[in-house]
Amino acid sequence: MAFQAETEQEAIKYAKKALKIEPDNIDAQVIIAENSIYDHIKLINKFEKIKKAAEQKLVEEHLLTEENIGDFWLLTETRPYMRLLYNRMRLLLDCGKIGKEKNACLEILDLNNDDNLGARFILMHIYAYFEDEKSAVKLFERYDCQKSTQFLLPLSTLYYKLGK
Repeated sequence: MAFQAETEQEAIKYAKKALKIEPDNIDAQVIIAENSIYDHIKLINKFEKIKKAAEQKLVEEHLLTEENIGDFWLLTETRPYMRLLYNRMRLLLDCGKIGKEKNACLEILDLNNDDNLGARFILMHIYAYFEDEKSAVKLFERYDCQKSTQFLLPLSTLYYKLGK
């Protein structure tokens, strides 16, 4: 209900109710943070705290294991964590922290090879921005030379910038 709330106050109210039932609810923590912290740097710091606590919980629940890494989206228990990582990555972009955003994209892709959240498309734009042809080609090949505009446009821009 918090996701569908019409106001920030209503979203916070529902998220707080969810936390009473499930104190470790990552989605509820993110909703409260996003609807009550308006300073982007403070919000990034809050996301980092939520991330650290969530990682500890995933370790305790034996979900953050070698056998699960790469297939996190297939485990419904890890999806709130993946959404947190994605929201954090988008916030880093909003703050112009593109280098950190690149690392956040790579972290998402390491945990979920199929990239159900679409971090690979953002990463391709980052590689084009930094004129990193080698990494861009490697990413393009990793996803079987996907011929979507979200891959081809930044690649075209990259090659234009490189004079190729």
